[in-house]
Amino acid sequence: MRQRSVARPLPQPPGQLVPLPHFMGEDGASAVEFAMVTPVFLALVLGIINLSICLYGVVTLHFATEDAARCFSVNAVSCPDAASTVTYAQSRYAGPGFTGLAFAANNTGDCDTDSKGNADGHVVTASASYNLVIGFPKITIPISTSACFP
Repeated sequence: MRQRSVARPLPQPPGQLVPLPHFMGEDGASAVEFAMVTPVFLALVLGIINLSICLYGVVTLHFATEDAARCFSVNAVSCPDAASTVTYAQSRYAGPGFTGLAFAANNTGDCDTDSKGNADGHVVTASASYNLVIGFPKITIPISTSACFP
């Protein structure tokens, strides 16, 4: 029967620690690196996805307010007053579920002034907030937009 030889560490100068044979290998180093990098990578990917959803919501909210302001100014059948304009704006919004989504409309906007200096225009505003979920801290992003159509 043949005996296994054990690798012995090289002699070290006095006062230095001598590494033990079972600590000399690199077994498991990739598992440790994976465990260190994975949470950071997942937080980054989930953060990008959440911010993309938020950006999509901002764009669709802005579209809904612009479309409602145009409807309030031009289309007297669908948007004869502020309440119906708000309903129209809510129907045009197709984004993610924002917290506290609220539309407001009025026809005393200052987008344009007439020849007498009077402000005129139809203004629609919207405000909401988006809860960004990337881990344990809760981050709330306030969102507001306004559109004016003469």
